[in-house]
Amino acid sequence: MWAIAAGFAGCAVVCVGISQVGSYHVYAGLAMVLGLGNAVGNGALGPLFLLRTGEDHRGRVIATLSGFFSSASIFALFLGGFVGAWLPPRMVFLAGGLLALPVVAVMTILAVPSARSVASAPDG
Repeated sequence: MWAIAAGFAGCAVVCVGISQVGSYHVYAGLAMVLGLGNAVGNGALGPLFLLRTGEDHRGRVIATLSGFFSSASIFALFLGGFVGAWLPPRMVFLAGGLLALPVVAVMTILAVPSARSVASAPDG
């Protein structure tokens, strides 16, 4: 769970950083870090769902999770295009990073009690 929070919080911080750079080379380096944070967050999220799901429900959970991720990607493309038509790129990165930080913080706080209960549950 902490890898997910760190990956997505890192993405948010990098987005704020990208909004302030003036050099393409710095931007390219930060974009690679952004991709790494995204990969860590997304790569850890699927197994976390599967660890908390019984074997008899895993297929349904995987199908639902896959549909949710696909829908979220499509919505993100729409939202990015819509916001990008109204705001300059620097402002999009800044707003995205600043809005993502509290979302990651709240979701992490909400997930901590659940993670503790799973970690302390006896193995069955």
